Amino acid sequence: MTALAPNAANVTIDRALADYALDDRIVRALSLAVHDVVARLVALREAERGAASANEGPRQFRFAGFALDVLECRLVAPAGGVIRLPGLEYRLLRAFVDQPRRVLSRSVLALTTRRDGTNYPSERTIAVYIARLRRRLAAGGGEALISTVRHAGYILDADVVPA
Repeated sequence: MTALAPNAANVTIDRALADYALDDRIVRALSLAVHDVVARLVALREAERGAASANEGPRQFRFAGFALDVLECRLVAPAGGVIRLPGLEYRLLRAFVDQPRRVLSRSVLALTTRRDGTNYPSERTIAVYIARLRRRLAAGGGEALISTVRHAGYILDADVVPA
């Protein structure tokens, strides 16, 4: 569905809003709101696809010496120790492992890490938990596995292999 792709829709949305708005501030505010809605729709679509294939996927993933057991929600470090990951950090890591070497925006991560019946984590909350996840991975022996892509989001810089 190309109509929901945020990058393709940006120019069209901005032009349409500029035609009807009298003030550039209004155009900018409306543009940001529309882009946020489009990003959330794209993330929901990807989350639905991921949920449909989650039951059929592999039980364990390996990346940079780590082993992530999906059924037991457990991360094993390269040295063999188990790294305790609280709920949101585990869901963030799972989102990265499901889409390795792909830039994930904060809004996409907020939508994909949301539990049923709860509010979406804010984008700032996502940034804080990314920092915590980075520290846990570094303590386990994986330095700089999650990189920041300026003005775009975050990326897992590791090859992920289903085990």
